[in-house]
Amino acid sequence: MIPMGTLHGLSRLQQLTWPDHLDVPIEEIEASSRLEVFQGRLNSIRDLNRLINSRKIGEQSFLYNIRISSRKTFKPREDLILRWKHLSFRKDSLMESSLDTDKYMLPRYIEILSFSRSGLSGCLLDDFPMSNYARDLKECWIQKEDKIECIMRLENEQHSSTGVPFQSLKTMYMSGLPNLIGLFKWEAVAPLPPGTFSCLEYLTIHGCGKIEKLFPQSLAHNFHNLQELTVENCVQMEEIIEDDNNEGADITLPKLRNLYLENLPQLKSICKGKMICDSIESINLKGIDNVKELPLNLPLLHGQLSPPPRLEKIVVDDKEWWESLEWDHHNAKNVLQPLVSFENPFETGLILPCILTS
Repeated sequence: MIPMGTLHGLSRLQQLTWPDHLDVPIEEIEASSRLEVFQGRLNSIRDLNRLINSRKIGEQSFLYNIRISSRKTFKPREDLILRWKHLSFRKDSLMESSLDTDKYMLPRYIEILSFSRSGLSGCLLDDFPMSNYARDLKECWIQKEDKIECIMRLENEQHSSTGVPFQSLKTMYMSGLPNLIGLFKWEAVAPLPPGTFSCLEYLTIHGCGKIEKLFPQSLAHNFHNLQELTVENCVQMEEIIEDDNNEGADITLPKLRNLYLENLPQLKSICKGKMICDSIESINLKGIDNVKELPLNLPLLHGQLSPPPRLEKIVVDDKEWWESLEWDHHNAKNVLQPLVSFENPFETGLILPCILTS
């Protein structure tokens, strides 16, 4: 127990780590004029908004790691690596706002944003329209949210005039989202604001049972900085990059290094055209038995077909599936064969990852 008023007596306080099982005296935090670093749990959206409105955590130099949750715990959070400018919305924290005036706000210079069972609505940008702020956001983690259907809803050209969302985002991780249908939801003919996801390097979609297509071919240029793409355990996924113009155009992902596609039983196509990925180093293909082609562009070296220059390995779980693949060039499989290894976890003794439900 920490007596009320304790922080008022610490007029030179600059750094504060507040015990997770105790409610933060928000009035005392607001009044700590020299505070530069704060780590702790806030009880509600209202407390967060008070800190933001006080401009305490809206300053660029202020460092924070804040969890929004009314649930108290005595267990040390040793499972988390301490990250600064990180705001985490935990179980039911977005559903416990008692007043209509408790709007969802974000600090201006936030870099990491995460949600877990918080009660997000159908669209992330509906809850947090971050086009004009949160421009420094580098990472977004969304896990175990039952309602969310998309990251952004495109209705008209209003986004273009209000700013570019996710213009600095480098990591997007989405897991356990049973109603997610895609990154975008079009409700009218509308362009994606230029620059959206243009810095994205790591994209992971895991355990999202309704999603059928990841993004359309016409938006592939927005992902030109993508380095790692992981799509796993999405049982309705049919196509990774949708051929929305029915042209079968080639896709260029110049910085893609790692591609992981696993347990996608309905997947029929990675993309209709060729994937030009000269930086590709590793490809993992497991549990995608309905895919008939690996649309990897193979360059010519001294007039001979050759693997992409940096490709080191292709990991496959089913030799029979690999042998059945169709190729545009009769020698393509022979060119790639030295890089292929077969890895069936049930035969090699590999341990499958467990998804925690608690």
